[in-house]
Amino acid sequence: MVHSHGSTESSVDISGGGRLAVDGILVLLKPPGLTSHDVVDLVRTVTGQRRVGHAGTLDPGAAGVLVLLLGQAVRLSEYLMAYSKIYRAEMTLGMSTDTQDGFGRVLFRREVPPLDRQLLQDTLTGFIGDIQQTPPAFSAVKKGGRRLYELARAGEMTSVAPRTVSIYQIQLLEISPGPFPRILFDVHCSRGTYLRTLCADIGERLGVGGHLSFLLRLASGSFDLSQAITLEEMVSLGHAAELTGRLVPMAQALAQWPTLAVSREEEEKVLKGGSLWREAKGEGSYWSTVSEAWAIGRTKGSELIKICSNTGHLLALAGVEERPGGYLFRMRKVLRGEIER
Repeated sequence: MVHSHGSTESSVDISGGGRLAVDGILVLLKPPGLTSHDVVDLVRTVTGQRRVGHAGTLDPGAAGVLVLLLGQAVRLSEYLMAYSKIYRAEMTLGMSTDTQDGFGRVLFRREVPPLDRQLLQDTLTGFIGDIQQTPPAFSAVKKGGRRLYELARAGEMTSVAPRTVSIYQIQLLEISPGPFPRILFDVHCSRGTYLRTLCADIGERLGVGGHLSFLLRLASGSFDLSQAITLEEMVSLGHAAELTGRLVPMAQALAQWPTLAVSREEEEKVLKGGSLWREAKGEGSYWSTVSEAWAIGRTKGSELIKICSNTGHLLALAGVEERPGGYLFRMRKVLRGEIER
């Protein structure tokens, strides 16, 4: 992947017992059959990078975009995980399973009457908006300190309270007829949405039951399949140093956030956690534009702003306090930066 700005934000550190550390986001195409944790372990082994995380789990049977966080980017996890997701899902009607996907035990089979495309689309559309979902028994949600799938495998079937998730759009793509028709559709949804549960609920609303039989994550936030590299490509690149050209810079990963660029003199203060002050400027000035963007962002639930070097390197995340005559920036999360000399 080539970045139009001509540089990656990745920093290379030869310290730490000879291990090489890089900071940035790697967009990977996860194949089915591996857990997200399996992929993280593989990246650690292949690259020698010890600090690796991800911004949103994919079920073992699912494929698609897995956003991996390397080095300091791990500290952005809570923000990147909050972004919406886009999936391509296949639902098989007439058959329900205890895991709500194709890997579980079949609970029942029912005959499916001929499907009317408009009725099916209307049923899917009926799920758009804020809906209540009960996480499946075989999921990573915790209850009493234990994962639900651990309890389920031990024969202790339990459930948790329903939670609110948001479905922004559902588009019916294809109907494959048969004794157990397969329905292909795309869905844009909020963080925390279980596609397995969505398919089971759609099947229940249609009165025939159903389960998720295939899942591909097309996008996670601003990251999509066009940016993703395969596991094979990652392995062929090998050491973390070879991956730097494929990493998305941390600042770019938060591209929608308002930004305050600081001078070289201010960089050291920021990296030590010091606060910054900006006087209020006249209408139409650079800062008035940024403050408006921050105000808009705040109404959408984002209370932080990026602090970047004048070369675009992400230094910190800061809260903004409006004061008489200007704005005070208090550092909330300081990231390792490179101070150019």
